[in-house]
Amino acid sequence: MARGEADEREGRAGGLAIWAVFGVACLATALLVVWATSEPEEPPSTDPFEEPFTGAEATLRQLGWRGCGETGPAVPTAPHAIPLRERAEQRLEARGYVTVEGAEWGEPEGLPLARTFPALEGACGVVAVVAEPGALISRVGPRGTRPCQATSALVASCGEPIEVEGSGLVSARAFVLPGLTPSAAEATGVPVEALLAHAEAEHLLARAGWLGSDTVLEESVPRSALASRVMPSPPTPDAGCVPWVVVGLGVGDARTSWMGRQVDHDPTEGHFALGVIACAPGSLGSRITELRSHQGAGAATLYMRAFEPRQGPAVQEGPPLARVGELRLVSDAEELSEVRSVEDRGED
Repeated sequence: MARGEADEREGRAGGLAIWAVFGVACLATALLVVWATSEPEEPPSTDPFEEPFTGAEATLRQLGWRGCGETGPAVPTAPHAIPLRERAEQRLEARGYVTVEGAEWGEPEGLPLARTFPALEGACGVVAVVAEPGALISRVGPRGTRPCQATSALVASCGEPIEVEGSGLVSARAFVLPGLTPSAAEATGVPVEALLAHAEAEHLLARAGWLGSDTVLEESVPRSALASRVMPSPPTPDAGCVPWVVVGLGVGDARTSWMGRQVDHDPTEGHFALGVIACAPGSLGSRITELRSHQGAGAATLYMRAFEPRQGPAVQEGPPLARVGELRLVSDAEELSEVRSVEDRGED
């Protein structure tokens, strides 16, 4: 009897051992399946040719000169007249401009056009000029720059007359930048064209949580730079990276490249607005976006403003873009307001 009980206990122990081995095998198989089908964690990027910090390029690619990049026929026909107006409205509203009650699209008028707009009396903004069927816009502004398209032009003004040349009939409408007056714009020392470009950049980059500094660095472009097409660069920080908005007047058809890879292109003639990222020198040398201009002659000037990337959209108090009226123009990098840099993921 005792021997039978011992055999029974041994049988039970053997059965339990078999089930234990089977359970461990099942668990191992399940873990193997989970491991094989799960998304592996990607290690942090150390590729120096990638953007220096997450979101840098996508955020800065929103820039470019107002009115460029739109598509449409070279010579509009009747069905295209309204879409041209709608595109101008959408582009300007996206950059922070607003319409003024009573300032609608005017009746078609002939080119050349040189007049003021009541909506910009005591205000700053942009006048949208679109071609009626068969009309062509050839030159815009006091410098007579060619617009990106012959069918529309967006002209900056702080109440002064706008100048548009071409042939045929055009219709026009003024859009206002809230919070900026001609006296405040003049006090900054930044030309109206460049100041409004920086205001637009501030509005666009605020959506990503980027906050602009309160100083703008002015730098004349030497003739040697115009000859080589390589534009002056913003100052580099002591550590990490700082993004800059660079607005050029007197130069155009500008391109940016990062470590030899083209990032962005503003084809506008006579001016541009692009993003440049300056990183502290490290094992790879000075990592900075190279800025080239393929068109420029005579006097040319860059207006550069540093930005500080933050998390989440920046909340602005009061009218949007009012801060641009408080900008200070400096010609010495030592006078720039300090901004916090972000970590350069391409460096050790």
